[in-house]
Amino acid sequence: CFTRSSLDTDYSAISAGLRGKSDFDFGAWTLSPSLGLTASGGKLSHSFTQALFANGAPYPVLPPNLMQFDMSAEIDWSDYGLELGGAATYAVSQKLLLGLKGSLGLVGRSASASASSGVYFGSSVPAKSAVDDRDSSIVALANLEANASMRLTSNVTASGFAGLNYDSGMPGLVGPALGVPAHLRFDAATSYYVGAALKAHF
Repeated sequence: CFTRSSLDTDYSAISAGLRGKSDFDFGAWTLSPSLGLTASGGKLSHSFTQALFANGAPYPVLPPNLMQFDMSAEIDWSDYGLELGGAATYAVSQKLLLGLKGSLGLVGRSASASASSGVYFGSSVPAKSAVDDRDSSIVALANLEANASMRLTSNVTASGFAGLNYDSGMPGLVGPALGVPAHLRFDAATSYYVGAALKAHF
C-alpha cells in the first residue's frame, strides 16, 4: 500500500492602531516615547487529506482507496488593548541615522476554534468527529527593532531593519489525547523579521 497526502493552509490578519508620541532632542540623540491603542484580528485555517491506496491488490468491495482521512480546522481571534512604546535615534551624520525602538502591550484576546474530521474505510459508514471551543485571555505583546537609514540624495532615502516579536498567548488547536477531546490552547510564540526600503519624496 502507499499513501497520498495534501495540506492547504490559509492565514490572514489585520491590525489598526492610534498612537500619540513626543520627540525629545539631546544633541545627536532623539528619544520618542509613545502610548497607543491597538486592535487586531486573525484567522488561520487548515484542510488536510490523506488516502491509503491498495497497490494492485484485488479489493472488489472497496473503492480505489482503501482508507481516507479528512480534517479541516479553523481558528479566529481578535485583540483590543494598550501599547507603551519608545524609540531612540542617533544621528551619526546628517545623512546616516541609527535607531532602536520597542513596544510592550497588554491586550484582551478572544479566540474560537472549530475542527472536524472523518475516516472512511472503503464503502463502510465513515467515522466522523467535530469540536467547537472558545476561550479568552490577557496577552502580553512585545517588539524590539533595530534600524538604520541613509539619505542617498536630497529626496531618496534607503533604510534597513530587523526585529523580534513576542506573543505570550498565540491561539492554537491541540489534538485529542486519551480521554481528552481536541481543544483551544494559548501558547507563547516568538518570530523575527528583516527588511529594507527605498523611499523617494516628491
